[in-house]
Amino acid sequence: IDDDDTMSVRTETSRAISEIGEESVRAAEIAENMVKKMQSMLHEFKAETFKVESSNSREPYPLESMDPNEKWMVHWDETHQREYYHDTKTGTSQWEKPSFAIPTPDRTPRGDYVQIADY
Repeated sequence: IDDDDTMSVRTETSRAISEIGEESVRAAEIAENMVKKMQSMLHEFKAETFKVESSNSREPYPLESMDPNEKWMVHWDETHQREYYHDTKTGTSQWEKPSFAIPTPDRTPRGDYVQIADY
């Protein structure tokens, strides 16, 4: 092998290393852009989820009562950041959940209520 062959091999090797380096840089840039896009999507998802949860949780919803003379609604108090209960027929409002109230199937109040099935 003469000096020209050695120089040619070194040049080809340098060119291959350079191309690999450029491909690595492009791949890293693509990966970085993907991460940024995923972070943006996650941020938008969290913001939308918070907006939906906030709007749903602040709208009054009914509690069923066995007593036909009562009609309880669950409301959100912004000042105290908690739910309160209002009987629209009697005008009574209270912080404690009425002991007889049964959450409607489409909403479950926040807090410690967990519906247990009868077996």
